[in-house]
Amino acid sequence: ALLAPELKLDGARVSAAVAAIEQCLSVLEVELGHRAVEGRIQECHGDLRPEHICVSPLCIIDALEFSRELRVLDRAEDLAFLRLECEVTGAPDVADQILSAYQSQSGDRFSRQLMYGYQACRALVRAKILAWHILDPTVASLAPWTQRALAYLSLCERCAMRACVS
Repeated sequence: ALLAPELKLDGARVSAAVAAIEQCLSVLEVELGHRAVEGRIQECHGDLRPEHICVSPLCIIDALEFSRELRVLDRAEDLAFLRLECEVTGAPDVADQILSAYQSQSGDRFSRQLMYGYQACRALVRAKILAWHILDPTVASLAPWTQRALAYLSLCERCAMRACVS
């Protein structure tokens, strides 16, 4: 979808991001398989971002109610999306505190590489969603959407490289 000519994105950058994720998934194949066998794939939020968390009282809102299919995923993937968006907003330490609390209370242990791998995948999805705004005739300026999509492609590559480091 990101290679669609009408988006006018740099095809080499898109291809590099996809290749990075493919390599990352190869490295994480065993851990991903174990998580599936352990029953870590469950109905989750599906789109967990900082703006979906109310701190006082603690409440998580705006799950993807319209699609159970999009909510069934690895709990670590939902948390990785939260960490990705916290990183984008300059607060990865907040997400790290949430991850630490989650892992200590749930007993659900997963590698840092898996977290980065899921972040890479989610960054690619975010790039695609942002790029679709380029095609929206109601958008006054295309520049911000292209820049944001490219920023997520770069983030995708960085996260995928971190996932491949053992």
